[in-house]
Amino acid sequence: LRVRDDDIPTFVADGVCDLGIVGENVLEEGKNGGANASIVMPLGFGRCTLKIATPPTLAYEGPASLDGLRIATSYPKILRKYLNDNGVSADIVTMRGAVEVAPRLKLAAAICDLVSTGATLEAN
Repeated sequence: LRVRDDDIPTFVADGVCDLGIVGENVLEEGKNGGANASIVMPLGFGRCTLKIATPPTLAYEGPASLDGLRIATSYPKILRKYLNDNGVSADIVTMRGAVEVAPRLKLAAAICDLVSTGATLEAN
């Protein structure tokens, strides 16, 4: 089957498919307390990491710096868990793309997004 990556963990967990290939970000964000797919083996590619980024004008000195801010992301569940684990109260703005422009458009003070080289972040 060729389907959206967000749907693959559900199809595998429900037995519709025997195997699926997705990033760990999709698998983690898809966790909802119900049946979930699990990692069989890493494939050795896809070197992105999920990062918190702020404009240079915001002094970031760790998770506490995010307290009270609005943070834009395509991964609200992962971000909420991170914030809760660090005792941070912040508003999450869920976006489906172009997360990196949120601070410039005044939608959020910071972002949480996948980063490979960081070039897109620097450009925005």
